[in-house]
Amino acid sequence: GGDMSDEQWWRISAAAAVQASAQQESLPLQPLSANAHGHILSCEDLRASYCGTDRIPDIGVTTLMLRQVPRHFTLEQLLSDIETVVPRTAYDFVHLPFDAKRSGNITLAFVNFVHPEAALRAFVALSGRMWVSASAQPC
Repeated sequence: GGDMSDEQWWRISAAAAVQASAQQESLPLQPLSANAHGHILSCEDLRASYCGTDRIPDIGVTTLMLRQVPRHFTLEQLLSDIETVVPRTAYDFVHLPFDAKRSGNITLAFVNFVHPEAALRAFVALSGRMWVSASAQPC
């Protein structure tokens, strides 16, 4: 076979990282969105209380596009930031396209969650938030 493109390598690496981490102990979803009393909000309450500028995902959506990923971010940095809001068992695929000409990602990533609730909770937690692994622009 021929040489693998950078994009193919990143796609395979992301899938392998997610698959390898899925073998770890299953963790419950962290309480991403809670009211003032610490009660975890239902999906309906999350939808009703969301006041960000991004369009909230439709019911049943499991795949999110993350924007404004810092160009220098590696897959490991992206996964680390995602894991500040959901455990590795909450998603099963991450794609961070790589631009070989610029030697960095294209500032977009795609994450598929195993359940629509996990996608909604990650969306609410990440929307407009600064990336943890670097002082950069909001998600």
